[in-house]
Amino acid sequence: MTGTTELVIDPHRLDFANIKRGEHSTGFFTIENRGTGILNGTIETSHPWIKTSLTTINQKPGASTVLVTITADHLDSGKNDKGYIRISTNSATEMLEIRLATSEHVWPPSEKSIKDKTWLLISVGIIVSVIIILVIIIMILLALGYIIISQ
Repeated sequence: MTGTTELVIDPHRLDFANIKRGEHSTGFFTIENRGTGILNGTIETSHPWIKTSLTTINQKPGASTVLVTITADHLDSGKNDKGYIRISTNSATEMLEIRLATSEHVWPPSEKSIKDKTWLLISVGIIVSVIIILVIIIMILLALGYIIISQ
């Protein structure tokens, strides 16, 4: 009996910024099988400056981490390049974008990154507001004598 497979990768983009020409840098992404069967497939890169720790996938339900190593041999200072990692499985095909920028060039933040930070700021603002309101209510109750603090 074979089960179902469901491919999920995270993140969908890796940024390598401020890398000096000729240097290496590493990053990670996860491959997750959210199904019940065996996820089989391949991992291919679009350029020789992108290397992955895995080239074949034989994933039971659960997640595994893939190491990505980039080399900035082909770029002068202040230049950038894009590439892709293609994850093809019996469930689906996903593309992971790779951005490489040598020193003096920085990629703008991704839209997802901005949304994540906005959500965090809103959450912190709500929590701080609730705490302030609770302190004000306690102070009013103290002033009206509904709460008495004895020593």
